[in-house]
Amino acid sequence: QASRIRNVFIRGFGSAVGLKLAGDTFSVSDVFIDSSVGKTRIAEGSTGILQEDESLVSVIFSNVTIHNCEVGVALTRAESVIFDLLETEHVRTNIVIKQQATNVFFRNCNFRHISRALLDLEVVKHPGAFKLTIDAVARGKAIAILPDRSEKPLTNWALIPKRSSAPGLVEVDSRELLKPD
Repeated sequence: QASRIRNVFIRGFGSAVGLKLAGDTFSVSDVFIDSSVGKTRIAEGSTGILQEDESLVSVIFSNVTIHNCEVGVALTRAESVIFDLLETEHVRTNIVIKQQATNVFFRNCNFRHISRALLDLEVVKHPGAFKLTIDAVARGKAIAILPDRSEKPLTNWALIPKRSSAPGLVEVDSRELLKPD
């Protein structure tokens, strides 16, 4: 708790995980993660940032870059987590939610060269408490894969899941939010 991970350079881990995290109340900043060295090639099975067994609560990520990974960020149980200034390049699927995201924000992000999906919602365990907001620029295959494995094209970047027992995604047009009354 109350700690930080700062100025980290993780490279050449191949089909493994770059940074595996769990716990609460800490910050991660100025981190560069790349599964390869000197090549633009996605390493099969690689994940840039993984939260898996234990919860991730009240954590802020700032100025993080992830390159050449099959999955950029994979979260299982995340609550009150912020990614600010996340940049990915040559990442097959940028964000994977494996179980639950409550008050998780991706702000000022740039996702480049997406080849599979921007977002994959594998499971939404508690739809009434689920909240994931993405404010980003994306280039490539900007789709969301929903829990029923259907695909939804994404065009606007403030995404708020439906608050109901049936998981779904409601897109909020950011331009509409900025219009004067």
